[in-house]
Amino acid sequence: MAAQVPGAPGGPGWPRGPGGPRGDDVAWRALASLRRVPGWRLTGRQWTAVTTAVAEVAAAWQARDPRRLRIAVARLELAGPRLVVTRHEDEPLLPAPAELPERLNVLVTSIVAEAGEPPAAPPGEGAEGADR
Repeated sequence: MAAQVPGAPGGPGWPRGPGGPRGDDVAWRALASLRRVPGWRLTGRQWTAVTTAVAEVAAAWQARDPRRLRIAVARLELAGPRLVVTRHEDEPLLPAPAELPERLNVLVTSIVAEAGEPPAAPPGEGAEGADR
């Protein structure tokens, strides 16, 4: 279990939702989303949106604002790969910009240090099962 750091999810200063602390859930969703980014192949325009969304996630995390963090994570997820690609998209798909993996690593490390890793989900459930 993660140490109770002031301002950390579940710790003093981290807002609690109805039924108990909700910060961990938001932080763990952010972790899952951020960890998927390096494997994405996107257009240059999409990478610009992703880079902006990652900056919003970082700012929300530093502000310890779970509402802002939830919104920023949603924007990141929406900026990612589309489920349906039309044949009219002619822009080439590119790997992540060179500076993005380091930003992601710093942010993921910060979140894990304070929120810890999410509990393991039973097989077929949880974040990985939801992607299918």
